[in-house]
Order: sequence, then C-alpha cells, then structure tokens
Amino acid sequence: MTHLKALKHSIKLTLYLHRKLILWLIVIFGLLFLFTANTSPENSLLFHLGLFAGGAVISSAAFKELHDPNYNIHYLTLPLAAEIRYLALWLITGPLYLSIFILLYTLGILAHFLGGTYWGTLDDGTSFFMLALNYLVLNALFLSGSIYFKRLALLKTLGLVLLLSLVYIIIKALAFEQGWRCLYSSTLTHISWLLLGLLALILGYLQLTRSELK
Repeated sequence: MTHLKALKHSIKLTLYLHRKLILWLIVIFGLLFLFTANTSPENSLLFHLGLFAGGAVISSAAFKELHDPNYNIHYLTLPLAAEIRYLALWLITGPLYLSIFILLYTLGILAHFLGGTYWGTLDDGTSFFMLALNYLVLNALFLSGSIYFKRLALLKTLGLVLLLSLVYIIIKALAFEQGWRCLYSSTLTHISWLLLGLLALILGYLQLTRSELK
C-alpha cells in the first residue's frame, strides 16, 4: 500500500510539473484530429507521426534530470525508490500517453462520423492492437535511452534502433537465402520485437539503479 501511494504521488507530481506542456499537446492534437480524423488510426499518417514521433521525444526526455548537474542531486535524493520512479515515468510516457492519444483520435473520428465525412473502415482490431504494442516497445527503447545517454538521447537511441533494424534485416535476408523459413516468419519478428522492448525495460531499470548508487 505504501508503494502504491508513492507511485500515485510520483505520477501526480510529474503530471503537475508538466501540466502546461500536457495541456498544449492535448489542445494541439485535439484540434488537428478534429479536422483530420476521417479514417482509421492505422491509415492515418498524422496519427502515426504524433504517436511515435511525439512518444519518442517525451520518452527520451523522461530522465533528463538524471544527467543535469544542476538538478541530478535533487532528483536522486527524492524519497522515491528506483522502481517507483521508473514505473511512474513508464506509465506516463507509455500507457497513459497512448491512451490519451487514442482518446483524442477517437473523438475526432466520432466528430467526422456524426458529420458524415468519415470514410475509413474499422478492422477486427488486430492491426490497431499491433500498433499499440509497437508504440509500447518503442517507448521502452527510448525510455531506456534517456537513462543510458547523457546527451542527445533522442538521436542516439534512434540511431541504435536503426542499427538494430538493419542487423535484423540482414539476418532475415541471410535466413531467407539459406531456406530457414522459421527465422523469416512474421511471428518470430513480432516475438523478437516484443522481447527487445522487454529487454530495454529491464536494462533501463538496472542502469537507473546503478546511477542512484553513484
């Protein structure tokens, strides 16, 4: 119960400190989706850009105080356990950001649907579910990058993601040439991607605990 209260307090404090930015993001994307959400999220370029690019930016900046010499002492001496601090920022930049973004786009779809200008088709939910999972994996990568990289966390993490993608493409190409179909399946690709996100979360937490011990 004590940890739950600490988690709630950490989330509330973080949201309060960034309330202006959050409000501006809600207003901006809310208005954009009000005029552009005339198709399903999977087919909307604006939805993808806002979700993934915006999520990458806020995730890579989640632990910037950790590397700022003017704030890191105050940051690290807050009466919060590492797991509480980490979980709070993951919930905010991951599931909460995703939920708010989906809600704003859904309201935009509803407005277009009621106005008779919605021309998209909704699928069985599989594509949208994968879209959400892809964001959560990307969030884990950039959140971990914000802990590992002291400067230019966004660019460095993006470079690392691109490098890993290139390596995986090469491996899949070699596997295809050798006839190893099992290594070329989409199921294996999805599993590998999810495991990469889980690994990023674990490594990010371990790095945070090491930083707090320094």
